[in-house]
Amino acid sequence: MDKRSTVVSLALFLFMPFLALLRVFFYYKLPETKNVIWLFTIFYGLTFVIIGGGKDAARYKNDFVKLAEDPHITFEEFTGYLYNEDTRYVDIAQPLISFIVSRFTNSPKYLFATFGLVFGFFYSRNINYLLLRVRQRMKPEAIPFIVLFALLVAIWQINGFRFWTAAHVFIYGIFNLNDGKKVKGILFSTLSLLVHFSFVLPLIVLLFKLLLGNRIMLFFIIYFASFFIDQVSPDSFTSYTSQLPSVFEERTQSYLSEEYLETRMQDTHANWYVEGRYTVFKYALTALLVVVFFKYRKDIREDTTLAGLLSFGLLLSSVTTILNGIPSMDRFYTVANMAILAALFILVQMRRRTTFKWWVRIPFIASFVLYTIVEIRVGFDSMGLMTIIGNPLTTLFVEEDTPLINYIK
Repeated sequence: MDKRSTVVSLALFLFMPFLALLRVFFYYKLPETKNVIWLFTIFYGLTFVIIGGGKDAARYKNDFVKLAEDPHITFEEFTGYLYNEDTRYVDIAQPLISFIVSRFTNSPKYLFATFGLVFGFFYSRNINYLLLRVRQRMKPEAIPFIVLFALLVAIWQINGFRFWTAAHVFIYGIFNLNDGKKVKGILFSTLSLLVHFSFVLPLIVLLFKLLLGNRIMLFFIIYFASFFIDQVSPDSFTSYTSQLPSVFEERTQSYLSEEYLETRMQDTHANWYVEGRYTVFKYALTALLVVVFFKYRKDIREDTTLAGLLSFGLLLSSVTTILNGIPSMDRFYTVANMAILAALFILVQMRRRTTFKWWVRIPFIASFVLYTIVEIRVGFDSMGLMTIIGNPLTTLFVEEDTPLINYIK
């Protein structure tokens, strides 16, 4: 039966990958679910639509084309660009992938397919980690948690390949660590630094958590107290960055500059609904955590997997709140929330009775609906018609530069 199901999924993927994805969405216990998600992420990269010149994806594309136009660059010459003050390459994975792919093709779609290959592996395995916690059937109350987990850093985030791939690599390490695979867990959490250097922050938080242990009560207190602590200003943080090697200092300073802050503010005002869904989700999630603190703290303490995930999520969220005055630091809320949502999914799924009462469940469901609608809308900016109705064969002949959102507006 397993072999037949795999053949059906593969045939469906070759005919229309989106249908194969829908199949495993509804039949999530199929053994090939994780690999179908992985394959679709690769296909998504292959059909990725790049719009605008200011997006990370546009910069990846332009840098890739420049590399492809100079086929005489040797690997030794390329490695000289890493950790270089002129190029400011402090994240190894993305430029290395771009260089390797540029030796075989000058087509950016194959670069983004490779991004999908790397991103999709960790994305699919992280989702599968939660699906393996479903013994018979998924409880309706648990569905929003796993859907939100899948959407927090969805496949269209290969647009910002470096940071968001690092997020999934790091969480993959956290999941392995909580399964008792300490060496593998710490290894992958550390490898996230090669994808995005800023993951030194969650790595420090993780090491601090490992040092203290799963002290749920302490981390809850720190989490709630962090809302009342003054945020660290960018100016005070600048004095610390001056101690870094010059290439890291310049890269860090670029995130602290007024120009970068103004760009972030413009993006927020231009797309108020994008920022708004985060705010609504944050308050709804905090309300759930208040209930967990008073009602299920003891249950979590007795489950090492739950305790480990929630401890890390609470601690990283607390640190992020304190450092939130620094531009781009808010992205680590997403990493923290991935761990928190994973813990809440497992908590809800393992309980026989309803976990949360209606008065806290309704606001959370409302935030879930808003977040889902807006996040899918964001995905439409990089989806094309070929993403939905195409297949691997059609992508060889069809070049698409019109995002799906243009057909809807």
